[in-house]
Amino acid sequence: MKQAVNFLISIFSVLLFANCQPQRNTEDLKDKFKLRVSASQTDLPSVILKKVNAIDFQDSIIIIQELDSLGELVIEESLHAPLLTYLVVDDINHPVYLKPGDNLTVHVNQSEIYFSGKGAELSNAVSQYLKQFLAIREQYVVSNGNMIFNLDYSHFVDRMDSLQNALGDFHQAFIDSVNLPQELSNSLENRNRINLVWLKENCELANPEMNNSLNIEKSEKKLDSVYFAFPFSDTLLKDQFTALDYTIAAQMYLDLHVLRPAYKNLPQVKNGYINDSIPSEEVIPYVTNQLIENMEISEEVKEFLLAKNTLSRIMDNGISESTDSLMNNFKRTYSNSIYTAALENEYRNWNAIIPGKPAPDFVGITPEGEKVSLSDLCGKVVYIDFWATWCGPCIEQFPYSEQLESEFEGSENVAFLYVSVDKNKEKWERMIKNKNLHGLHVIDAEVANHEKSVWNKYVLRGVPRFILVDQSGLIANENAPIPSSGKVKAEVDKLLAKGI
Repeated sequence: MKQAVNFLISIFSVLLFANCQPQRNTEDLKDKFKLRVSASQTDLPSVILKKVNAIDFQDSIIIIQELDSLGELVIEESLHAPLLTYLVVDDINHPVYLKPGDNLTVHVNQSEIYFSGKGAELSNAVSQYLKQFLAIREQYVVSNGNMIFNLDYSHFVDRMDSLQNALGDFHQAFIDSVNLPQELSNSLENRNRINLVWLKENCELANPEMNNSLNIEKSEKKLDSVYFAFPFSDTLLKDQFTALDYTIAAQMYLDLHVLRPAYKNLPQVKNGYINDSIPSEEVIPYVTNQLIENMEISEEVKEFLLAKNTLSRIMDNGISESTDSLMNNFKRTYSNSIYTAALENEYRNWNAIIPGKPAPDFVGITPEGEKVSLSDLCGKVVYIDFWATWCGPCIEQFPYSEQLESEFEGSENVAFLYVSVDKNKEKWERMIKNKNLHGLHVIDAEVANHEKSVWNKYVLRGVPRFILVDQSGLIANENAPIPSSGKVKAEVDKLLAKGI
């Protein structure tokens, strides 16, 4: 069961931007904003202004524009309500709070930005608030190298209480010194809370023993059960300042309180309703959906949780009979859902790598600097291992991979290809050398280009991920077993027996 979550500094919005080209008539900005970017002191070639769809965390680009010879550009777009966007500078997402009528200049100095002009006071305030919030949270998450994820329950409660108090003091001091609109202040305070909710849930996912009932019963310290409970709230779901964190918290709630219990009770579920021969990955989507449908919550939040669960099951398991059924059921139940586009996009991506489809070709660079493409291995059964140096579970599989390779030693019809998705090539090279990793290792040559990267081509939503390609270069299994499962050899042998 995958429980990897990618944390993005971004936000959900359903507001519509019109007209992709800058408008030259700037006299009336009632339903527009104007943003002038000044980056003359940098080598920045272009700027991306974006928002992010919270349910699937996909970027929605407002504009990508090159700077002129003076390091400047002007962005002018339609805007009918306040919106939190992000300016991407050297891969860093800087929050930009925009309101109809704003006429802002954003000054970019290396990795820092600040605003001047009409609307600058509020834009600077939001930017500083979010930046300081992250610094405070990071301080308590790490705390002198003692990560919060590794604490026992009692010390975890102490740390979370301290973080809650620190953020409460910070928020109060901030609004005392900066005149924020009450609605915006409330949104930021709610954002702090839901952020701590998903931090708590993430810790529980990372350390199941922390959430052990015996640990909780023995401890004299307990977290505020109301403050740290996942809130089934239409308001938090729709507020642009809380929507992204709400989505993260919802995913972790589903993993903790829906997916994990479904796996735990799978034997009873199978014995009671489903033939035991059906694989777990085909049963789980039905069970999780049923658990959500039985919740007594608002219809709006239920729609969101069902959409998120459907999306997660497709992301984890790809297209199968059960995920296909979930997708169709959601579309029938919520025919005009705002989440359908995200589900269809994920479904469409996975459809490109289902068994029988040509495996997307890619080029990798070996530690020696040589180019190797997947098509170079055509005629062989290829077991692809997508991994990264920062992924502990990936590294744990290498001893099993080495054992697996030894079982096919001398065979010219099988290839094991280890593909790193690291952006830091030097770190990747060091790990291969230090751990004396065997086999054909490459790093994605297009790792910096999302559209052409293996991450995008193979719909990677986390690593490790394993793919089996047959001798004809067709996908044989888009979610192949992991080396430690003991099931890989049988699948490879079956493909070898089948031949080209």
